Order: sequence, then structure tokens, then C-alpha cells
Amino acid sequence: MVETEKEMRKVSRGDSARGEIRLRTLFETALLFLVAYGAVQVGPAVVLRLKFIDQMTVAANSPIEMTADTIKRNLLVTAENFGLTLFADDLSVVRHRELKKTFVSATYEIHINFWPSLTYVWLVKDEVEAYYF
Repeated sequence: MVETEKEMRKVSRGDSARGEIRLRTLFETALLFLVAYGAVQVGPAVVLRLKFIDQMTVAANSPIEMTADTIKRNLLVTAENFGLTLFADDLSVVRHRELKKTFVSATYEIHINFWPSLTYVWLVKDEVEAYYF
């Protein structure tokens, strides 16, 4: 009977340890889910920013015949099509004739919805310079 009690104690200690392991595994799984959910929500915002930077670079490489005002208008339309909050005062296009470069600077917001009641506003400032032809 003594051996049976010892075995019961071992089993009960094992159950306790298994319960702790299950709780830890549950916590780790929940944490992994939250990280994955955050990445799924942030990923499209990063892709949107990269697409707009590409459009800024394309605009900066535009032919010499295009004026800075035309480039600015085109970028404002592009930002509106992408759903970005970009105002005319926050977009600067400068064409430097001596350097044959175009400098484009934009400050805009990207809204990331994590939950219906939690929206993160990412304030982005991008600058691009490129030679024009």
C-alpha cells in the first residue's frame, strides 16, 4: 500500500506539471495569434506605403516637360486613389534644373484598423529624389 501511495503522489505531481504545461502552451498560442493578427493588419499598410513611394519615384523621373505643379496634382490623385490622407500642403515637389533632379516630399497618414474600436494612425514622411530626363 505504501508503494501505491508513492505512485499516486507521482501521478498527482505529473498531473500538476501537465496542467502548468497546458496553461503555458495556451498562453503561448494566444500570444502567437496576437502577433500574427497584428502582422496581418500592418502588412497591407506597409505595402500601400511602398506602392506610393514607387509612384513618387516614377513621378520624380518624369520628363522635363512636366512642371512641378503637374507632378503634384498627379500625386494627389494617386494618393486619393490609394485611399491615403494627403493634403496639398503636405506634398512638396521641387524640380532643380541645374542638378537635373526632382525632389518629392510627402507627409501623410495611413489608418490601420486593429479592432472596430482601435484604429492606429501611422504618420508617414517620405522623401524621394531622382534625376529627370
